[in-house]
Amino acid sequence: MHTAPRVLVAEDSPTQRALVVDLLRDEGLDVHEADDGRLALNLCRIIRPDLMILDLDLPSLSGNEVLAKIRADHKSHAMPVLVLTADDRDQAIGKALDAGATDFLSKPATRVELLTRVRRALAA
Repeated sequence: MHTAPRVLVAEDSPTQRALVVDLLRDEGLDVHEADDGRLALNLCRIIRPDLMILDLDLPSLSGNEVLAKIRADHKSHAMPVLVLTADDRDQAIGKALDAGATDFLSKPATRVELLTRVRRALAA
């Protein structure tokens, strides 16, 4: 029996989170949600997602702090992390990629672009 890939969406905006979660669930993925960085990190340790979609601007722990902790954990260091954020400045993109992000998308991402990048990250 094939189980659906697990995706953790860490996004503090309920509207943005719902858009991404609904889109991924429609694709048959097993989607979990976190509305702050600390919860995202805890869920990551519990559910061991196959992919995390991470906003940089999160309460309690920033996206870059979450990313650093994930990369430092031998159990999750190889998990793909797709950063999805409204901060599209070169400095923010570079910092996220340097911190270990697998890919970067600016909000609002199109449905096609988001799904393509999710599929690519899960296939890697």
